[in-house]
This record gives sequence, C-alpha cells and structure tokens, in this order.
Amino acid sequence: ALYSASERLSVPSISDAGFYRRRLPGTQARSPLTETQLGRIFGERAETFVVGGCTALGLDWVSTALEQAHAEGVGKFGQVVHAPTLTPDGLRRAIEMLTAAHALVVADVRSVSVPLLRELLWTASDAAGVAELSGVAVTVVLIAGPPNAAAWIESAGLIELARLDRAGLRLWCDEDGLPFRDDVTRAELLVATGGWHKLVTRVAERSTEGPVASGARALADLASWISGVGAREFVTAAGVGQSGGVLAQAFAVAAPLTADIGAD
Repeated sequence: ALYSASERLSVPSISDAGFYRRRLPGTQARSPLTETQLGRIFGERAETFVVGGCTALGLDWVSTALEQAHAEGVGKFGQVVHAPTLTPDGLRRAIEMLTAAHALVVADVRSVSVPLLRELLWTASDAAGVAELSGVAVTVVLIAGPPNAAAWIESAGLIELARLDRAGLRLWCDEDGLPFRDDVTRAELLVATGGWHKLVTRVAERSTEGPVASGARALADLASWISGVGAREFVTAAGVGQSGGVLAQAFAVAAPLTADIGAD
C-alpha cells in the first residue's frame, strides 16, 4: 500500500511531537494546548501561568484539556483543584488548603476586571511562595481572555493559545482519519480555516457525522456557514465582536486617556 501511496503523503518527524494536541474524549475537538505548552504547565518547576486567548482558539476547552492531561498521567500533580472564589482571599485559601506535595490550581478568570486580575496574579505568586515554605509546590493556571488582556499580555508566565499550523493539522487529520490525507488537501484546509481551533473542530465534526464526507464537501459546508449564520458567531468567538470584544475593550480603555487632548 505504501508503494502505491501518493508522493504527496508525508511522514511525521520527531519534531512534530511538540505540535501534537490531545484528543478530548467524547468530542471531535482537540486540546487547544500543544504538548509543548502542556509540558510547561506540568513540568517539575512550580510557576504561575496565564493561558490567554479567545474562544475561537479553544479557550473554552483549556480547563477540560488540563483535567484530561492529568487523568492521562501527565506530570506529577497529586492534586488538581479549581479555585471556587475568584477573589484574592479566595485564591489564597484554595492554595492554603492543598495537601499534595505537588498541586495544580486552575482559575477561570475570563470574567474578572483588569485590576482584579492583576491582584490575582500577585496573590497566586505570593501564596505559592508561602506554600513552598511548607513543602507544597503549587502551579497556578489562570485562564484569561481578551476583555482583561491588559492585565496578562506581558505576564512572564504567559502561554498564548495559537492557531494550528501545518504540523498540528497533519497530526489531527491523520489520527482522526479526516478526509485531508495529503499536503495539498491539508493546505486547502489550512486556508479555509486559518488554523482557528473553532473552525477546524467544526470541519472535524462535519467530516465524521454519518458517512465520512469528502474534504471538499466539508470545506464547502464551512464556507457556507462562515459566510452566513456563523459569521457573527465566529467574529464574537475571536474576541472582536460588538459585545465585549477586544476592540471595544481597547476603545473603552483608550478613550478616557485621550479625551482631554482630543487625540484620535
């Protein structure tokens, strides 16, 4: 079969491993985090991270992806907890109550204000430092989005979600048996989706519903959706919609600063 295969088929390389995204059970979605990014979070060194991105990049799946990686035995966390109260005191209490020698605390802070997120970042590092004195190594992951980007965009522990590249798409298509089996058809998929996690997931879902659809049919369905009812949904998911979008947030921050001098 290999001798008769198209010359356009490519063999994965060792370097591709870092671009791999784990399957999320029960869905056609893949982790928004690459293996390289998971390696940072689940590494030996306890740190405070901000996973930043938007819904179109799979931000909604980050918490699930972390839980799944832990369930699959990645890293040495003896405890994974979600901060129930998004206040400095609440986050500090969640860290103080940890009992495992190496623990992960996850906080979904997409809805908090910029000033509050800055406080939470400081609290996470401070409380983790105190816990370390008691022999507890704490890694904190704050999941943040466009509305409070001003608080995390320059964070030292920033892990930015990214669009899929050629290697990531190839690994996804090959493992899930999607109808994009060579470089040419995967290039068409990359152009049609831009590598956006939300769009690639939609193509994967449509390609595996019932009889496997052809790649061309799956892309035609995506084009119809994105040029019609899906346009507003995708724009909002990318963080540039009218409701709470990053552009609206940026204007809200900039307007007061320029009002007195009349700058455009």
